[in-house]
Amino acid sequence: MKTNRWLFPIFAGTLGFLISFFMSYNVNAVLTSFVRGIISFIVFFLLFELVRFIFFYSFSDLIKENLDEADDNITADESETEKSEVAVEEDKNFNAADNSKQIASEMTEKDYNDVAQFVKTELAKSEKESSTVN
Repeated sequence: MKTNRWLFPIFAGTLGFLISFFMSYNVNAVLTSFVRGIISFIVFFLLFELVRFIFFYSFSDLIKENLDEADDNITADESETEKSEVAVEEDKNFNAADNSKQIASEMTEKDYNDVAQFVKTELAKSEKESSTVN
């Protein structure tokens, strides 16, 4: 059940108002007590908001993990047909990736052979040149 975001700050402000009003009611005039209560309401409201802000941003990782765990529990209730469809799709993707690796490796071997032949030819040319120079 989702609670209203403003419920707790208003409750904290009201509590501050009541404490301040009744503490100063016996000593001061009603208007002075009321003004001090309003100031106390604002201070308690803002203080609660500051504490809430610090709490949620300091522990946002923990809150996110709890929400992720709740999502995992919901997704764990998938039907068997959905799971099998996902498994079939993963098999198709795996086979496609395996085929692309085979094609890439064949091209690599051919390219390697071409480069090796080129290197042998160049080495032979350089050996001829060095033998003719000496």
